[in-house]
Amino acid sequence: MVYNYDKSFGPVIDIVISNPSTGKEAICRGLIAPGCQMTAIPKKIVDLLDLKSFSSIPTMALFGTAKTPVYLINLSIANLALNLNVLSFELQDIVLVGRDILNKFVITLDGKRGICEIKEEE
Repeated sequence: MVYNYDKSFGPVIDIVISNPSTGKEAICRGLIAPGCQMTAIPKKIVDLLDLKSFSSIPTMALFGTAKTPVYLINLSIANLALNLNVLSFELQDIVLVGRDILNKFVITLDGKRGICEIKEEE
């Protein structure tokens, strides 16, 4: 699948996130974020889908570490459905798509043409 860069964010893709317990779902924009080990979703999506935290993990914060809640979601991206643990942060309205997802794809970022291509295999 080929996506155009968003002028404000860069390589942005379409994803669907759902609550595995209720089936409630949201269509979201996801920023390709290879610097993130885990995918992070906006608190707004947590509230919209009524997700319940089942754990927390220490994450790096501006002044040390902080405990960050972890949620279980279903996520669909480029014909691949995943059951995934994600973090939640006070983000804008965009999901940070981390290496826990990115490592399942071949991703080509073409900044000159302003496109991002995602393939399941080469």
